[in-house]
Order: sequence, then C-alpha cells, then structure tokens
Amino acid sequence: MLTRLTMRGVIALYLNPLQSLPRPTLWLCAAAFINMLGFSLPSFLPIHLQAAYGLSLEATGHLLLFGGLGAIAGSWWGGWASDRWKPKTIFGISLAFHGAFILLLGLKLPLAMIAAVLAGASFFGASFRPPLLLLLNESVPKEQSGMVYSAYLTVVNLACSIGGVITGFAFAYGFSWICWIDGGTAILAAGILYQVRHLLPEKKPAPSRQESKHEAGNSSARSELPLLSLYCFALLMCCIVFFQNGSTWPVYATSEIGLSPAQLGSLNSLKAAMILFFALPAQAIVKKQDKYWGAAYGSLLICLGYALAPLSASYAWAALLTIGSALGAIVAWPKGLEILHQNFPHTPHGIRMGAYQGMHSIAQVVAPWLGTLLYAELGPNSFWGICGMIGFVSAASYLTLRPTQGFVRKY
Repeated sequence: MLTRLTMRGVIALYLNPLQSLPRPTLWLCAAAFINMLGFSLPSFLPIHLQAAYGLSLEATGHLLLFGGLGAIAGSWWGGWASDRWKPKTIFGISLAFHGAFILLLGLKLPLAMIAAVLAGASFFGASFRPPLLLLLNESVPKEQSGMVYSAYLTVVNLACSIGGVITGFAFAYGFSWICWIDGGTAILAAGILYQVRHLLPEKKPAPSRQESKHEAGNSSARSELPLLSLYCFALLMCCIVFFQNGSTWPVYATSEIGLSPAQLGSLNSLKAAMILFFALPAQAIVKKQDKYWGAAYGSLLICLGYALAPLSASYAWAALLTIGSALGAIVAWPKGLEILHQNFPHTPHGIRMGAYQGMHSIAQVVAPWLGTLLYAELGPNSFWGICGMIGFVSAASYLTLRPTQGFVRKY
C-alpha cells in the first residue's frame, strides 16, 4: 500500500505540471517532439562525409564549420524575424525549410554544394528556436515561464532518446535514410503547426499596468543593453563548459579514467534520463526559488561537474558528476529564461530569444575548438580547473543582475 501511494505521488509530481499547461503549449511541445525525433543526424554526418567523399578529419571539420556559421546566423535571424512577423509563421517556415535542406543532404551532391546545403540546414535548424521559445513563453502566464521550458526540455530529451535508437538502426541501411527521417519529421511538425495555427498566440501579450508606464522606445532598450550583455556573457560561459560533453570530456573519460565506449555512452544516457525524468518535478519543487540564485547555483553545478573530475578516476565518480551536472542544467536553463523574460521588458521579445539561442549556437562552434586547444596546451587538470573558475564567474554574473537596494530596476 505504501509503495502504491509513493508511486502515485511520483506520477502526480510528474503529470500535474503538464496538466496545468494550456492546450497551445502542449501543441507546441508536440511539434517540437516530432521534429526532434530525427535530430540525431549531426552524430552521423562526419562519418558519412569521410566515407562518401574521402575527406580527412581536418577537411571534415572545415566543412562542418559552415554548419556552425549557419546556426549562428539563423539564431539571429529567427529572433529578428519574430519581432517583425508572426512568430508562429517564422516557426513553421523554418521547420519546413530545415526539412527540405536535410532531404537534400541525403542526395549524392557535389562537394561544393554540400557546404551550402549544410549551411542552409543549420540556418533554419537554429532559426526555429527563437520563435518557438517566444511562443512557449506567450502561451502561459508569467509565473509558469520556468515550468514551460522544463516541459520543453522533457519532450526534447524524450524525442532524442527515441530518435537516437531509430536513426541508429536507419544508418545501417544508409545515410540517406537518416536524412529522410530527419527531414520528414521536420516537415511533419510544420504541417501540424499549420493545422493548429488558430490555437497559437497571435501577438505578444499586452504589457502590464506597471510596464505601460515606461516608454518601450529605443532609448529604453539601449539602457538595458549592458545588463543584457552581462546575461549573454554568463550564459555563453556556462554553455562553453556544458558543450565539452561532446569534445574534451570523451577524450578525458577514455584516456584518463579508462572508460570504455559503452560506459561513456551510459553516462550520456544517464544525463538524458536525469533531464527526462526530473526536469518537470524539479521545476515544481524550485518554482518559488529566487531565479537569480537558481541560475547561479545551476551554472555552478554544471561547471563543477567537469571541474571535479580529476579527484577520482572511477566510473562511479564520473556518474556522480554527470548527475550533478544534469541537475545543474535542470535548474539553470529554466531559471535563466525567467531572468531573460522578466528583466528586459523594453528589449523586443525576438531579439531576446535570438540572443539566447545565439549564445548556444556560438558555444557549439567555439567549445570544441577552444576546449581541445586549452586541453592540449595546459593538460586536463588545469583545463578542468578553468572550467570550475568559469562556473564561479557565470554564477557571479547572474547574481549581479539581481536588483539591489541601491539600484532597483522596475519591471
């Protein structure tokens, strides 16, 4: 009987936050889920380029750089366009074009065209995120902004977990199968959005009475620029450390700790499972926690998950650090978005979301290059120590955004 009550409590803790979300939010999450089912293509693209075109590892890296640059440009354009047209239109168009470019990647194209197609796929693969985050935020009351992003994290991790298995089997039949799955799911998600377009938010919510007292002109937006820049700096620093998971961390885990590829894969699965099963319950628990301290603690946990790695060369220690880093992400990302949504009322919504996604895109390009460079020059222990220092810098930056007695910012 006690076990049954306990299980009911766990299920309620997981489902109650979802049941409180409005119908448009659930449709947006459903579209994101379907799109992300095929999003494992980047893991197989380098293998395909080397096998199909005979490229060296260095040449493959140069070609993939076009994708990184396309993602950075797409993040900016998605935010900029969402301030000028309906975000749901930009979201749907981006998904459809992303799917079309991915389908082209499945064809036997000349090498010169691969760079352009890859840049286009990455551009629209990044440009749909600012309008999606904007729509998610506008579909719920302000007090649910953290919860809605946790729901988004949950469905994305669930889709990636399922999609990783699907695309893994598909790759056995050829790279083109992965492209058909990835492109097809993106186009299918765009079609679903078109069918439910009448349910999605049409425009930005009306400003509150307190916000309407302030003129949302260019001068007001410019006055927020220093603090917005500080926010972007804190986010970028944390993301650069977070994305070491795909560059220096596998090298360290296999060469220094002695983990096998299967053990390394199990750590990645552990992180995904933590986010999948605990993002929503954790957000319900920390809902009333101060957003500045939440973002600071979360960022510090993410970075300490790497910084403390040299303390023990064992699988158990690596698993414990993986759990801590995942818990940091569960808290830091939603709380960071709460700061972004509530602290900069005069900065256009799309610009804010474009800046947020842009920091992730820049980090995805910079993190592997900078991480491997410092790792090779300084050695693993010094490099992980730098990651820990970055965590404290990121946390301090978030806390600097906190209103003080001497400088109170009205939102």
